[in-house]
Amino acid sequence: MLNPREYNCGGVIWFPIVATALLTIQIIAFGKICELSASRPQILYLNSVLDAIFLLMPYIFLPPKWRRTLWIIEIAITCLFITEIIHYRNFGIFYSGAAIFSSNIFDPIVLKSSAALIKTSDLWIIAPPFLLIPFYIMWRKDILSYRYKKSIRIFSAVLMAAIPFILFGTATRRAKAWYPEEAPTYTEAFKFECDRLASPPFISYIAEDLGITFLTAKLLTDLIPDTYTLSDSERKEIEQLLHSKSAQNNAQPANKGKNLILIIVESLNSTVFDIPDRASIIPVLGSLAHDNSTLFAPFITTQCGPGGSCDGQLMYNTGLLPLKDKPFPAYFADSDYPSLAKALNGYTSIEVIGENPKIWNHMVTSKSYGYTNLIHSLAEKGNNGIDGNIFNGAIAALDTIHQPFFMEITTLAMHSPYTEPKTSPKLGKNNPTVNSLEPRDRNYIEATHEFDIQLGKFLSTLKRKNLYGNTIIAITGDHHAPHASLSDKLNTIFVPLIILNSGTHLKYKETAGQIDIFPTLLDIMGIESYVIPMNVKEYRGLGQSLIGNTPPVCAMSATGKVYREGKEHQNSEAYTDLEQSWKTGQLIIRSRYFNR
Repeated sequence: MLNPREYNCGGVIWFPIVATALLTIQIIAFGKICELSASRPQILYLNSVLDAIFLLMPYIFLPPKWRRTLWIIEIAITCLFITEIIHYRNFGIFYSGAAIFSSNIFDPIVLKSSAALIKTSDLWIIAPPFLLIPFYIMWRKDILSYRYKKSIRIFSAVLMAAIPFILFGTATRRAKAWYPEEAPTYTEAFKFECDRLASPPFISYIAEDLGITFLTAKLLTDLIPDTYTLSDSERKEIEQLLHSKSAQNNAQPANKGKNLILIIVESLNSTVFDIPDRASIIPVLGSLAHDNSTLFAPFITTQCGPGGSCDGQLMYNTGLLPLKDKPFPAYFADSDYPSLAKALNGYTSIEVIGENPKIWNHMVTSKSYGYTNLIHSLAEKGNNGIDGNIFNGAIAALDTIHQPFFMEITTLAMHSPYTEPKTSPKLGKNNPTVNSLEPRDRNYIEATHEFDIQLGKFLSTLKRKNLYGNTIIAITGDHHAPHASLSDKLNTIFVPLIILNSGTHLKYKETAGQIDIFPTLLDIMGIESYVIPMNVKEYRGLGQSLIGNTPPVCAMSATGKVYREGKEHQNSEAYTDLEQSWKTGQLIIRSRYFNR
């Protein structure tokens, strides 16, 4: 037992208690902000206490002079929490440790977006380390001089070693109770938890079910290069799924040889088509969506994972679902992928972006997707606004390339946050629809209106250059706008898809996924058979064409939620085929399946 006469009780007893209490509060606040265990808060409370004890237990058994490392832990945890909270508010999903290799966190647009998403509730994350400082100063002499008895040091080390097993054991017990079909026994429940830890359905699951200790370990292991070797059974599963998808084509021969322009719009929500007075707010998009000669699908489910925009580009270009636990460009940007550019054999292919190509390893993925040219860093080149500059760069490129061509244009101006106007308001103070919105919604609508203006100018230029009539034009969003950035009035999981000049007149009212756009474009471009040289097999991605023989009626997001009939469907466990597509997508990317 500790003898109070041997030391000042403050530095030896109370400081570790105060530090543990403050860290517990910090962890609980993080869980509340990120909605971890919202329906079962007792899990969050238990895990938070155990995590705090685990992280600060070295204070007991380390040599006194080493206790200064306590501040390294405090600062690291605080930075981790702030990073994850901002990423969660931006993209609705946690940040992966591997994302640091994609350089996106240093992009000025991302940094500006992050600063705007900080809220007063974040003081619960920032304040605890500062509150600990006066206690450290007051008891500094005791903290840096007193050495605990050997028996206490041994006990603390054993307890620290036991806490991960306690966390995993309680999670295993819950798995047996909550998933009786997948985990009917404790052995099966243990294996179930091991599988989910190795390949979590989403990163936040680890923090929710296993705590911050396991989340930190996961983020650190993400820094290790990801390699995977397929078993014979896994390779057979992939081949069977790809074969089943390849039989579902409905190619339109009349469109063979036409140009293709794919416009990927930053954070374009389908809800903009439902607002009153849309004729004045999005006159171009609105008229195209309701034109009798276009394909319009308003319920395309966002399926992006931690990669955000780059995940959307992956799905549209390759027909593959992204990784759930890390942005794929961190390790797999240079893999060989089947793609639209490669399927359009004989086409000139060009990609047009506004940002620095180092962001999300874009310079590398562009080559992997088969583009022959990448025009980049256009956002600040000109005086026409970000999207105006990007479209002008695309127009300039059209004068230098031969037909038929495939051009992908990715816009940028509608990137969150929407706390401040992104452009000079053009809708006017007398517009009752706009004036009735919250400021953030109003700024988003103004940004959408500005994009609509630039889109109209771009389409007019195509007509003036006599390119419009011979060009299929597809317009969609890279992902939905971050839910924390808008009110419920504009929030949605869905992005729209509009396809012009395809000869297909369709108002697609069913729910589909981003993964379904790739096979849809293959069909519309008249590509009957896209054969991958490495295995001489036809490839049409993991989705289903909207104009195919078996069009999609539902989709599963990266978090495992299923959407049908334009809303979330509660019985997600019934959709094993969707889960299989996600599993197959992970295996294909991690194993570099298409590399020769």
